[in-house]
Amino acid sequence: MNNNRFNIKHNGKNTPKMPSKERAVQDKVSSLYDDIRYRKPYSRTYHLWWSKMMLSSVPAEGKWLDIGCGTGWLLIAEKELGGNRKLIGIDLSHEMLVRAQNNGMTVAEADVLNLPFKNNYFDVIHSKGVLHHIDDFESALREIKRVLKPNGTLILADPNSGPLRWMENLIGHRDDHFSETHKSLSADLYNKILSRHFKTTHFSYFGLFAYPFCIPDIIDLGRYFPAPTLLVKTLIGVDRLLTKIQGLRRLSWAFFVIAKKTI
Repeated sequence: MNNNRFNIKHNGKNTPKMPSKERAVQDKVSSLYDDIRYRKPYSRTYHLWWSKMMLSSVPAEGKWLDIGCGTGWLLIAEKELGGNRKLIGIDLSHEMLVRAQNNGMTVAEADVLNLPFKNNYFDVIHSKGVLHHIDDFESALREIKRVLKPNGTLILADPNSGPLRWMENLIGHRDDHFSETHKSLSADLYNKILSRHFKTTHFSYFGLFAYPFCIPDIIDLGRYFPAPTLLVKTLIGVDRLLTKIQGLRRLSWAFFVIAKKTI
């Protein structure tokens, strides 16, 4: 195992607080991320596209914090997409962090509500599909703002509570991947809360068709289509066109936000 781990204590304890069910869920699905989600060519194609969308939004340098780093996907994506970021990942799942370390990422077992870093430390903070796990979204934003440098950049992607969300209940194995803390916020509410702490410089919707079919540990597109990678590339292109249409973009499964820390 790589020795890329901080020895950090939180309020006298090595392990931050976390709902036991949520921790169990994240520990359980950790193997699915590396072994299925980021390994199957078609889903890897989609998640690389997703990461490129987020990573290309700011210079590929400086000190970055990846909140909810999981198995270290951001570092894996950077190696394929290029960059010279100094990455630190945090997560609450021990099993996720073990895998992230094995993938070469510097990690800490830490809670976004109690970040073990000094004020104004990071140039960029990144969170891909994570903050909807947090019950107290606003407190998380306050803590993120504290450790972000003045004029630093916050990059977020989270699920949209649009009309298509009801379809989640039709997808098999959902209960194996999500605990009761998972929720989706409407884009309007998300931005309203975000605007109290940051200045949004970019907001866009994404993922009408490609998004729900690129999580093979929940539903495997390859079982139903002979050339899933080609299909995913096509769906990415279709999504780009459809999300330009005002009436359709709000139906998207997710949204992408870039914001700046205001003093």
